[in-house]
Amino acid sequence: MIKIFIGHYINVFYSTADITLKKQPLL
Repeated sequence: MIKIFIGHYINVFYSTADITLKKQPLL
């Protein structure tokens, strides 16, 4: 249960980071 929660959190984190990089490619 905890591992699933952590995995979901990491997935959301990387998804957000990917979107941020796409919106700001100059960073």
